[in-house]
Amino acid sequence: MTAVVHCLEAWRHYLLGTKFTVVTDNVANTYFKMQRKLSPKQARWQEFLGEFDFEWVHRPGKHNDVADALSRKLVEEYVAALTVVESDFLDQIRESSKTDAGYLKLVNRSRVV
Repeated sequence: MTAVVHCLEAWRHYLLGTKFTVVTDNVANTYFKMQRKLSPKQARWQEFLGEFDFEWVHRPGKHNDVADALSRKLVEEYVAALTVVESDFLDQIRESSKTDAGYLKLVNRSRVV
């Protein structure tokens, strides 16, 4: 339910005024509109969902191939190594700034008198 609410919040401007179908493998979601006792969060969700014109359709997980393929997508595992690079780069900048004519000119212009 949280995922559906999140998606509707994100795509609200596209979906308002349009009839659409939410396909879910969670059969409990299809009975959500008929629930009598709601927690405060569920009541807010029901009020929010009431703005939309949609229908819940239950499709068992084993028949929902698209969702199954997305949830089981293989992701390559990457191994990250932490390396510390010791560099004298800042020292080189400090030394070069003492003799760089353009840099010295810029520094002198920016000084407040």
